[in-house]
Amino acid sequence: MKNASVRDLCQGLLLIAVVGLIASCADTSTNGPDKAPSRLRLMNLVYDGAGLDLKVDGDVISSSTTYGNTGKYFTTTPGKRTISVHNSATGLTRVSSLEELTEGGDFSVYCYGPAAALAVAFQNDPRYTTVDKCRIKLINACTDGGRLELRITGASNTLRGPVSIAQATQYSDVISGSYSLSLTSPDKPDWSIDYESVFLSSAGAFSFAIIGTLSETDSYEFAIRMFNDIGDGNTYTDLKKAASTAQIAFVNALNGASKIDVAVDGSVAQVTNLAFGASTPYITFASGSHTYSVSANATAVISNSTIATQTRKSYSVFSTGSILPSNVAPIVLEDVTIPNAAAALMRIINLVPDIDSLSFFADIPTPYPIPYTQGMKFRSVAISGTSGLSFLSFPATTAPIYVKNSKDSLEVKRSAPLTFEAGKIYTLFVSGTKANSNIDFYLIKHN
Repeated sequence: MKNASVRDLCQGLLLIAVVGLIASCADTSTNGPDKAPSRLRLMNLVYDGAGLDLKVDGDVISSSTTYGNTGKYFTTTPGKRTISVHNSATGLTRVSSLEELTEGGDFSVYCYGPAAALAVAFQNDPRYTTVDKCRIKLINACTDGGRLELRITGASNTLRGPVSIAQATQYSDVISGSYSLSLTSPDKPDWSIDYESVFLSSAGAFSFAIIGTLSETDSYEFAIRMFNDIGDGNTYTDLKKAASTAQIAFVNALNGASKIDVAVDGSVAQVTNLAFGASTPYITFASGSHTYSVSANATAVISNSTIATQTRKSYSVFSTGSILPSNVAPIVLEDVTIPNAAAALMRIINLVPDIDSLSFFADIPTPYPIPYTQGMKFRSVAISGTSGLSFLSFPATTAPIYVKNSKDSLEVKRSAPLTFEAGKIYTLFVSGTKANSNIDFYLIKHN
């Protein structure tokens, strides 16, 4: 009996263990891993309305969002949810709909005016892109502007749009960097508004919301509000209308001048100690005619030279030649400001004074004679035979550039590998002298 009791006890304990294991497995398969949450925000674009609340299944997730602002992205459970917008002051429901919040998805609820005919749109926000690119969308909340579009100033193609009233585009990827932007309309060919340049950061996402009205009889100021959609998604910058200005960069390519100073429209230097081979950033001036003077070692080398500028254009002013023997002259070039998303744009200049002519090559990966750069004389700029522009389309690559003496085809100088990125604009110039054995390459990145 004693042995039988022990045996029964063991069997009972084993049965309990098996049942517990089965229950544990059943719990695991039923619950599964937690789903990634969804994120949701409200953007209030109702210019004549009150603050708005956003609710999910009756729970307030964003309260009292006023005109021209967004609430933060709020984390909630994915699935079919009732999304509703309410007047913050009265609690009145303005709109309610059943929406699918996908797992890990980001969403915006756009509320458009006027308040008497409030319109609401629900849109997916795939905010994230790759390094060196950013995402932009255009939102038209202007009730009297018709279809509107955003473009790089001077470009024939639009960045986003046209977009009709109370609508938003989807995101589109662009190369990150600085952009001068203009707002135009396909229905009003002679109408446009230019804006100062803005910087679109790498891996960023931005919503350009056109707000207010064009009417001069109300108080709803017309503007473009650039929302930063990364992070909480509730910060913004208003684009500034461009004044009648131009931009000028100064470059020291003067052999024998380790540093130069530049004074514009007077004797006080705006640029000091600019090293040989270096360029200033763009400096903004009123468009029109200006004079500039250059000094090296406290001695004037260029005096009261004139540059005529046009509104919204950019220029580079090179001090070239040599101090000894004296051969100093400026070169003024208009710069391209509209990038090519598929390739680099590169301007090539020969600034070596004591070799008759040079030819430029790149190893990409085998020797490649760069078109329109063969047999370039001193102070000459390569001009595309296709576009007529001084900026050549160049493949995105990392490769050494080298020059040969066009007379005997002997290599004169080879650079270290240089990186050229699609969507970027460059000037590559070679300077120095054969006599001083200091010929080298210098690369300027314009955007």
